[in-house]
Order: sequence, then C-alpha cells, then structure tokens
Amino acid sequence: MVYGNIMLAVGVVLVSFVAAVYFNRPNDQQAPPHRQRHRRDKDGDVHSSVSTSGVSKGRRFVRSRPGDRCSVCLDEMNHDDMQYMNCEHALHKDCFLQFLICRRNCPVCDKLVNFNLPGDSCAICLDPLCIRTMTHVSCNHAFHEKCLNEFMATGSRNCPVCRMKIKAEFRRT
Repeated sequence: MVYGNIMLAVGVVLVSFVAAVYFNRPNDQQAPPHRQRHRRDKDGDVHSSVSTSGVSKGRRFVRSRPGDRCSVCLDEMNHDDMQYMNCEHALHKDCFLQFLICRRNCPVCDKLVNFNLPGDSCAICLDPLCIRTMTHVSCNHAFHEKCLNEFMATGSRNCPVCRMKIKAEFRRT
C-alpha cells in the first residue's frame, strides 16, 4: 500500500512537471498577416520586408513608399497622393483628412499621430473644437481656424503646444 501511494505521488509530480514545461514553452506564432509587408523588387520577385526603419512598442514597421496600399481604402498610392504621418506611414490625402476627425493612432503601427479630435479643447481659447471650424497644422495639433489666424497675426510662427515651426498652409478638416 505504501509503495502504491509513493508511485501515485511520483506520477502526480511528473504530470505536474510536464504540464508546467508545456505551458511555459516559447510561443512560436508568426506575425499576423496584417503586420507583414511584402514588396516587389526590380525583378518582380515578392520579398517580405524584415528591415526596419524604427520600432514602435516592440513592433517593426517600414516607411510607406509609392506603390504601397493605403491602409484605409486599400487602393494603391502614388507619390503625389500620399500624406505622411509622424510615424512615416502614409495614407491617401483624402483618407488622411477623414482619419484626422475620427482616430488618434496610426492604423498600421498604432503610434499616436493625431493629437486632437473634434470635441477636444482648442489650446488657444480652450473652447471645444468642432469639425467645421478646426484646422490642423504641420505638427498635427488642431486649433480653431480663427484662433490660429489671430495667433499667427501676433507674429508667432511656432505651434503654441509643441513649438514646432508652423508652415504657411493649414489642413482644413
């Protein structure tokens, strides 16, 4: 009877050890298909891109290039119709303008690229922003168009939030 209990205890310990090793093994899953990038080289061969131009939250990403697909509408982008975000990914210009009013993070790498959405406070007057009156500057901060024009009329040429130089044109959303 004693030997039976010892054998049962050894069996339980052995099964526990095997279960612990099994559940703590490395996860061998591949990257999800929407995170993989495939490019055609000059020969027409398709290669998966493994070189990275930066890392965001442990994720690899490659700078968007003409010929890539827009991650919003999935159409191919050409050089004239691309709008780059701070994370070096690009969208079609029309898709980018729609993106500015509904999302804060890049749809590819999830990095914060849009600081203000409608309903957020204008950093100049502290009133809520609305789609009809807000405009984005080159650093992607948004202000009321009237507030920004008055701010620029005082001679300021830098964003009141991040102090980045403001270009002459504004993006109307």
